[in-house]
Amino acid sequence: MTGAAVSSLAQLTRADVEDFLYTEAGLLDTWELDDWLALYTADARYVIPCTGDPDGDPGRDLVLIDDDRLRMQARVERLNSRKAHREYPHSNTRHLVTNVRLGAVEAGELPVRASFSVWRFRGGRETSYVGGYHYRLVLEAGALKIRSKRVVLDMTALRPASGVRCLRRYSFAISSIKGASLPLATWNSSTNRSSAIPSGQPSGQAPGLGEEALRAAEFGREVIGGERQR
Repeated sequence: MTGAAVSSLAQLTRADVEDFLYTEAGLLDTWELDDWLALYTADARYVIPCTGDPDGDPGRDLVLIDDDRLRMQARVERLNSRKAHREYPHSNTRHLVTNVRLGAVEAGELPVRASFSVWRFRGGRETSYVGGYHYRLVLEAGALKIRSKRVVLDMTALRPASGVRCLRRYSFAISSIKGASLPLATWNSSTNRSSAIPSGQPSGQAPGLGEEALRAAEFGREVIGGERQR
């Protein structure tokens, strides 16, 4: 039902929602990022929790991605320019969506779950991600929109990377993850680089991610449309 006016979420069939999700996947694969962003509401939220904490709350837990619409717009603008040199020319990607399930409409939102696999090909390398999507869909002026999207990864660990970007928008402290001690670092959002904090530094100076935790940021355009460093 993509492109057709919808009067009620309750009238949507699974085939309607599948068509909508396929449209989103296709826009990412063809790099039509402005049209992809237009599928989201102005108050949209996009979250990817860490692999070891699929139920993680961005308000208190480390997450791989926690984007509002403004941050998503910034990603799109960067990728539409040549500033995203790691993605120029663009990678070849393929987003596959399956096992779509609709929940009951709640407070004007339609909960949807789906399975996915994403493949990325660039420079003779291939990368794959597998997991599940958790959507909250709404109607705006008769058009289906995404208010919330949560991407839960099935992998138990991410591949280490020599050049990574932290896709978290805030600076915060992590002293351990599941009992493993981590060095503290500050994150400079303007340069996308971290710098270690000496162990004796007063805690009042806001620390950020440890270098080990930064490996968790080997994400980007394959799943959300953000730049991936390699």
